[in-house]
Amino acid sequence: MVPDTTPAAPIAPVDDDSQIQVQLISRRPEYAVSAANLLVPLSFKRMSLSSLINHLLERETNPVPFDFVSSESGTLIRTSLKHYLASQNLNAETVLKLEYFPSVLPPTRSEGPQQPDWITAVRAHPHVPLVLTGCANGELAVCRGRSGTVRTAQAEVHASYALSAVAWLDGLTDAHDDRETLDFYSADNGGQCYATATLAHGVTCLAASRALQLLAVSDTRGPIEIFDVSAHDAGCAPVDADADRAAKRSKKSRTAAAAQQQQRRTKLSKMTLAGHSDRVTALAFATLPNGETLLYSAGWDSTIRVWDVATEAVRCTIPMPASVVSMAINPYDGRVATGHTDRQVRVWGRLNDVSAETIVLSGHMSFVSDLAWSPSRGDVHHLASCCYDGVSKLWDTRLKEPLFSLKVPKMEKLLALDWKQGHIYSAGDIGCLHLYPHDVTLA
Repeated sequence: MVPDTTPAAPIAPVDDDSQIQVQLISRRPEYAVSAANLLVPLSFKRMSLSSLINHLLERETNPVPFDFVSSESGTLIRTSLKHYLASQNLNAETVLKLEYFPSVLPPTRSEGPQQPDWITAVRAHPHVPLVLTGCANGELAVCRGRSGTVRTAQAEVHASYALSAVAWLDGLTDAHDDRETLDFYSADNGGQCYATATLAHGVTCLAASRALQLLAVSDTRGPIEIFDVSAHDAGCAPVDADADRAAKRSKKSRTAAAAQQQQRRTKLSKMTLAGHSDRVTALAFATLPNGETLLYSAGWDSTIRVWDVATEAVRCTIPMPASVVSMAINPYDGRVATGHTDRQVRVWGRLNDVSAETIVLSGHMSFVSDLAWSPSRGDVHHLASCCYDGVSKLWDTRLKEPLFSLKVPKMEKLLALDWKQGHIYSAGDIGCLHLYPHDVTLA
């Protein structure tokens, strides 16, 4: 049988004066309009569609601007409906289903204090406007935001060893560096280091669980160490009584730095979780609906492992399509986001079904170095990412393209990102902390 090689008939072009049927859909009841299809001109753009909805809602005196996304393609409507149809190879006989939600403006960037070296780690406090940063020269700084600015509050220098991860604990801060040590600091005692732990190799990432009062630490070879952080002396080695008395007798003759060093306790690991075959690059605790807390780890071996900390056993091992650089778990709906060496951001199913890949977000040009979900309970679709290409992106995970791409003025490799207290924070190899106020809710 001879195959039919007759070319398909081209779709007839549409005129600007033509109309198309649209079905307008909103997940927020206060903005919902009639489900009946409406005829609108193909020349309509976002603002015209917004005006139509505000008219139907009788909100002309207090209009709300909306964004629109095609329910079929997941594409934001940024041009006229005519241009959208042409880009999708559709004609005007199509019934176009458009989901809409309140639009937001791109956040405006401001700068925090200039640090003396690369900022390699950023973690914002979940309850107060404080930001913890770690630098490549070993400096740990706590910054306080005031009126959109940030200033350095305290610092501790680690003999020029790079800090690659930092974390907040209840009333405490801690940091580690590439000299194979983990240091614990008091936030309410002048920032003094009260305990130190020694690890077999340099440390790559940290995760703290306030529910379990545990700190998970991974090193460059793969094992994960778990520390008890329920109190300053929890999990510490016993103090030698004779050495303690000798230290007190010689306290007056020692320098302040030596005295502080003498007062540091030695933290001991509570347990070791071994299983990854290569460097672990991301750790996160997550609480299941039944109240159970699990630890998720991911890394260069292209797997996510889910650990039952109570039994020290692996619940499951999930293969990834590429090495994992970063990971974040949505605190409200349990979805897991991963950033990869293949430049993709992937969003997976909820905690009990991480193996189900749901969304692939493309647009970065290099490794996706860090991720953070929106901290707002009503904003479960928002995800922020940063990349070695110097661009942070804000995503609505229902869409296939970013809402905004946030570029810094200078060429910069972005290494760290966090989202707390109504701000997105990012930083990288020029030593500047970037702040983006962003505290809106999309639904």
